[in-house]
Order: sequence, then structure tokens, then C-alpha cells
Amino acid sequence: MNIADCSRIKEAPEAGWMLVYTRFEVIFEPYDSRELAQERLKGYEILEVHLFDRNTEYRCLESRSPRFDGRAETVADFPDDENVYRESVLLEKPWEDRRLIILNHISYGSDSKDDVMGHIDNYRLVMQETV
Repeated sequence: MNIADCSRIKEAPEAGWMLVYTRFEVIFEPYDSRELAQERLKGYEILEVHLFDRNTEYRCLESRSPRFDGRAETVADFPDDENVYRESVLLEKPWEDRRLIILNHISYGSDSKDDVMGHIDNYRLVMQETV
């Protein structure tokens, strides 16, 4: 997949962090603009890309499998509120002074939070700047 082929890339945060899975490596670093991120990723065979800031995450992935064949894109921008389960992941060098936060959005079987059958219907990544 080429990042320029992603139809919703303009909805990605203008600046933030990128987590990109390519055929041969993982790229995890900050970016200062969407254009610079796209330039940085030229020439890579991308499997999955996450561009995120504090409020929004853009995801695009391409797959060829029995379960799904094609490209999937989404923009996750739900608030960090009582319907979110937070996970904190400690990072390795050179980012060991930060944590990656995964915000898992929980939906319930009905409009009532008393319905205990919840499920995670979306997630987004957030970088915690210091531990």
C-alpha cells in the first residue's frame, strides 16, 4: 500500500506521532506535518499506518486474507470519558520516558450503562509525553 492511495489521509492530524508497520520494519516517530509524514513513507511497502495526536487517530491498513480483502480506513476521535478503558504501554529506547496510551471505546448492548454486556467498538492511540 502506498500512503498516497489512502483516500482519507487529509483527515489525519496535521502533526503528531506515526506508527507504521511496513513489510520489513516498524516506524515509530513524531511528525511535524502530514506532507512530511507522507514524504517520509514514500517507497515503503506499508501494511498499516497510524497517525495520531491527543484527540484524533487516523488508521489505514491493507489486507489480503480470508476474513478481509482490501483497504480499511478510519478516523477515531471519540472523547476520553467514562466510556473508555485506558491501557498504558511503557515504551523502549529512545522513547522510554513516555508511554503509549490505548483508549478503548466501550459500547453497551443498549442505551443503558446498566447493561453489563459491553464491547470495544473502537480504539485510538495517544502519546503520554512523560512518565
